[in-house]
Amino acid sequence: MLRTKVYRPFSKILDEKTGRLSAVVSSESIDRDGDIIRTAGWDMKNFNAHPVLLANHDYHSLRSHIGVWEKMEVHGDVMIGQARFFIGKGNEEADWAFELAKEKQLAFSVGFIPDME
Repeated sequence: MLRTKVYRPFSKILDEKTGRLSAVVSSESIDRDGDIIRTAGWDMKNFNAHPVLLANHDYHSLRSHIGVWEKMEVHGDVMIGQARFFIGKGNEEADWAFELAKEKQLAFSVGFIPDME
């Protein structure tokens, strides 16, 4: 069963013109459902094959596809990603999400399947 963890990250705009930012997208902190995702447990194989940046967890809607993650790395107990939003390309969701990021009002949510071993 796929679960999600929402994280309101520290983010930094890297390039406003190209829609790039760097953000902490997950950490080992306890989320609102009481879950902790240990960084040692991340298996990024499937994600790295197609690292899409989604506006929500609707994987079937093309409008939800608002950018790509150009880099995703674990540093200590946090996961940090570098994303490029598809701004100015006709998808209002991508434009609005990047505006929220500039205002430090964008949250990120990671999907995960718990491994209880």
